Amino acid sequence: MGVLIVESFGTGIVIKATVDHTDYNGTCQIELVHVYDWYDVHMINSANCTISNGCLCAEMPETLEKGLYLLCSIVINDNEEVLGKREKEGFSVLTAFYLGDDLDVSQQVLHDSYFELLDHREEVFSDIKGDIEGGTTLFDCYAFVKNMNAVASIQYGDIEVIPFNEYKALSESKMIDAFFTGKGIPFDYSSNLKTGYGAFIYMKNVLSDEKGEFAKKFIQERAGIVANLFSLSNHDNCQIISTVIHNLATNVFSININAPIYQGNLLRLADQGFAIREKYLYLLENDTNLNVYIKLFNKAEAETDALATYFRFWTLLEVMAETNGIIGQNMVEWDGTPIFSKKGKTLKIENNLDAVFELVRIKYSSNNSRDFIKMPSITNVKEFLSVCYQRRCCYAHRGVCDAYTNRKINCDSEVKKRCKASMVTKRGKINDQVLTRLELLVREMIYKIIDEQILVQ
Repeated sequence: MGVLIVESFGTGIVIKATVDHTDYNGTCQIELVHVYDWYDVHMINSANCTISNGCLCAEMPETLEKGLYLLCSIVINDNEEVLGKREKEGFSVLTAFYLGDDLDVSQQVLHDSYFELLDHREEVFSDIKGDIEGGTTLFDCYAFVKNMNAVASIQYGDIEVIPFNEYKALSESKMIDAFFTGKGIPFDYSSNLKTGYGAFIYMKNVLSDEKGEFAKKFIQERAGIVANLFSLSNHDNCQIISTVIHNLATNVFSININAPIYQGNLLRLADQGFAIREKYLYLLENDTNLNVYIKLFNKAEAETDALATYFRFWTLLEVMAETNGIIGQNMVEWDGTPIFSKKGKTLKIENNLDAVFELVRIKYSSNNSRDFIKMPSITNVKEFLSVCYQRRCCYAHRGVCDAYTNRKINCDSEVKKRCKASMVTKRGKINDQVLTRLELLVREMIYKIIDEQILVQ
């Protein structure tokens, strides 16, 4: 390879280089790495490519985000390397470039700054942490998490999430196979298992007591925060299945099993980077009710019974309202207009439904109440919350909800009529739009509270 130049236009790039290759006109695969503060995102992008007399020109349209990038390789004809080398694991670096505001910085300086960033990451990650005052022994700590398909290794300062390969729920499958085999019935459940996904969370140089009791609690707590944030961000039920501590002085490993492995949901790319790191650091440093909110939310997400899910989500909303001291405040309309009794006295918030309404109103009053909730038979936020509360009460007091049945019922209130009418059935199957919207509302509420608290730090 001779001359290599990367030019940017908006959020697209043009790569020019001299290569040892005959003429070519077609598409190529450009291997890039998007560099963030604590992690890198590896990507393969298609581009138009021409090679004439050993001069390569590859043009990729405006599809990239702003930021620092590494150029690793260019491949044509599926697997023919014309620039750089495609590694089986990791990546090699040809040069670096920046997309965004013009920087009067050479590609070499950007290239060198990336490796300086790697050194900084390692320095922060390797700092001694844990029981700084009373600890005597260093441990490396690991937490293995099911239902987490992290797309790349990501550091959040002193903690790292590392994806591992697909696995099968062998502990459960072997138990099932053994049961039927013992009864003389040929059975091979494990061969039909779908693969699951997971990651392990790693912390280096944790100072603890000699037995490692502090280290065990430390990794369980820190990894728990990260796992809960992944679950909140990506509709997952990430759970720590085991923790391992490694005594660096004696080279002895100690393992603690929390739960058996089983098939989990896929974790989409979503927002695994800066947002989770920011929230992780905040929750780590602040004594807050947010950890309780997130745990309750993830319990509701893991619930398989729809009515029980209503109960769990509504309980969380009540806890949030109580934490914010809403009971006893003046009752107001969505737009803030005070509500008075027939005698002209200001009404106070005394029940959970009104308290939850006020909680939602505080966070979303800038939205139009009618536009905020759009679904059959429900025209505003108060009606929506009334239906949610009705279903919660039906589950709590009777264990069933008539809206989930096909039988005719005598609706003795407008709320029950609205509850029944809001249930959509498609091809004989219930499509509970109310529950879907409730889940989204609670998730957004937690995010709003986290972001608000981070801003006022």
